[in-house]
Amino acid sequence: MAWLKSNVTEAEIAIVAGAVAAFLLLSRLDTFEWYYEETRIYENWQLDELANAFVVGTVALAIILFLRSRRLTAEVRRRVAAEAEASALARHDPLTGIANRRLFNERLTASIAAARRSGARAAVLSLDLNRFKAVNDTHGHMVGDNLLIAITERLRPLVRSDDSFARLGGDEFALAVFGVDREHLVRLANRIIAALDEPFDIGQIRTDTGVSIGISLFPEDGGDGEALIRKADMAMYRTKAIGVSGYSFFDAAIDEALRDRAALEVELRSAVGTDAITPFYQPQVNLDDGRITGFEMLARWQHPTRGLLLPEVFIPIAEDARLIGDLSLALLRRAVDDAKRWDGNLALSINIAPDQFKDPMLAAKILGVLEVAAFPANRLEIELTETALLDDLAGARRIIEDLKRAGVRVAIDDFGKGYSSLYYLRELPFDVVKIDRSFVTTRRANVENAKIVSAVIGLSEALGIATVAEGIEEAVDAAWLREQGCNTGQGFLYSVPVPAGEVPALLAKRLAA
Repeated sequence: MAWLKSNVTEAEIAIVAGAVAAFLLLSRLDTFEWYYEETRIYENWQLDELANAFVVGTVALAIILFLRSRRLTAEVRRRVAAEAEASALARHDPLTGIANRRLFNERLTASIAAARRSGARAAVLSLDLNRFKAVNDTHGHMVGDNLLIAITERLRPLVRSDDSFARLGGDEFALAVFGVDREHLVRLANRIIAALDEPFDIGQIRTDTGVSIGISLFPEDGGDGEALIRKADMAMYRTKAIGVSGYSFFDAAIDEALRDRAALEVELRSAVGTDAITPFYQPQVNLDDGRITGFEMLARWQHPTRGLLLPEVFIPIAEDARLIGDLSLALLRRAVDDAKRWDGNLALSINIAPDQFKDPMLAAKILGVLEVAAFPANRLEIELTETALLDDLAGARRIIEDLKRAGVRVAIDDFGKGYSSLYYLRELPFDVVKIDRSFVTTRRANVENAKIVSAVIGLSEALGIATVAEGIEEAVDAAWLREQGCNTGQGFLYSVPVPAGEVPALLAKRLAA
């Protein structure tokens, strides 16, 4: 063996082999009788001293061999321990100390085999933390790592000895449980949610997180570990789409919906940058005199088999597939070309997706489109939601300030839906507040919503910020908003979004009215 050769020299092996051979030969030839007779004849040769030397050498060699044997035994033990340690490290997450994906898959396979033999059930719970990326980006990776450790310690007591608890990577965890029913899984999921909804104190930082859980069952949802993990992930993504901590069990409808979404993503990749996705325009109207002051650009996809698709169908797919930047700039180029044909006093308003604010070159790209088209920057209004500000407020501030220095106006969209909109009004130089349609359409049925709308209008006026109310469908709502001091309205009362070719007729109709 290689390790034996590295610890015992060839000379030592030769000595031992020679000694053994000599001993066997001497024993065979009655050596000791011959030796006694010869020493009597040749006493003056001092053979006894030679014999003593031989005996001493033999003892020394035996000692050497014994020490070598001890060293070899210790080396074998060290190698076995090192191999065991390496095996453990290869199967455990180095940060949290729990199982990693490799060990989880092995244990899940064993659980499924046991469940198949006994007729019992097994299940996989896929756990994805909410708001973890924001914590990591805001406070740094050290805080993020310590949060993952704290989360692991909080979940350990909920895991039975027969279950497998693993960190699969990033902020993804998983549980494999054996011999459980649906009721037990519901209780377990609720305990996990309750544990992670409590705030965490990481050093001097208090942070909140939450968890989205997906659950798949053996044998109903799959006969092997790979299928169960995949379907638990599908259920988890369904939970995550809701936006709050919760759990979902896998069902076939999820699988079908995801397959449909994947097919739509492939078609969207081909459609981006073509005439298939086109800008439509909805007018924004001065509530005092009914004059059209500008248009908001809204994307529409003329799909060959599904018909005209609205943004809520394909924009989330474009964001997830990292297509939103290219799609948005392509639509902006077409929109400014359309708007150049309008009256020079009409503004063009476009939405910028949250992911685009992660691009530090966003302002330069937008201004580059305006420069190529020779479109005045003061006619463009950029709309962004609070979500765009959550991950990197400082980066968003730089982009907004670059745009405003060039003359572009900036609006905060869906105002009132976020939990810290007032903070952003104070921190960022917005020109326009767009009141979310959900408040406008329910203000007559919900007195609290009416109060919120009135307060937002009053606050914006005090700050010198213009207001646009979305979702106006009835003349009575327009009149009430005007009384509250709202500047501009937008909604089906004035027009549905129309393609560029119908804008001139719409303008002429409003002028005639």
